[in-house]
Amino acid sequence: MAFCQQCGTKLAEGALFCTECGAKINNDDKFVFKKGQSRLDLEGVKSYSSEEEEINFEDFSFKKQSPAKVFILSVITFGIYGLVLLYRWLTALNKVRNKEVFSPTLAVILSVISLGIASIYFSYKTVKEFELLTKELGDVNTNIKKLNPPPKNIKELVLYGSIFISILSFISGFTLFIPLSLANGYLIMIIQNAVEYSLSLKSIQKL
Repeated sequence: MAFCQQCGTKLAEGALFCTECGAKINNDDKFVFKKGQSRLDLEGVKSYSSEEEEINFEDFSFKKQSPAKVFILSVITFGIYGLVLLYRWLTALNKVRNKEVFSPTLAVILSVISLGIASIYFSYKTVKEFELLTKELGDVNTNIKKLNPPPKNIKELVLYGSIFISILSFISGFTLFIPLSLANGYLIMIIQNAVEYSLSLKSIQKL
């Protein structure tokens, strides 16, 4: 009995593509399981349901993050973790585009010296670029657990949400610090999800 290497779905005899995740099936890609062995226990089977797995390409990998982890770290580090993720997002974007779209180091430096103003621009451009990448991929089977598409209006959410948070932070000082930190953590979380979604589709297409 053979199963898909990517998602563990049972394969029909002679199948060329997995009916669950759409991955192309080669003879070397099939796993044969012994009686009584769980297909989820086999080391090496990539499960897209894992929230801490790596999305692997030929020359780089991008580690997925639990949404809760991204949200909490973004809040308790006062947005500093968001800069770490911004660096990772732009690095991944440059890798997948095979060119330097934006300099990750310069983006972080400008974000720091501008007290976060530049990060609004780079966060918006990150979402826009990865959304464009997703559209370029065309029809890709996305029937994979935990691979949830970002909101359709994510660019507007990130842009106007970030501007709104910055203005209120300037006006209110520390009065609205907690709710604004939570709102900022949410924006960082959905950007991370958008990046993971796009990179996951790109990785699947290369199979």
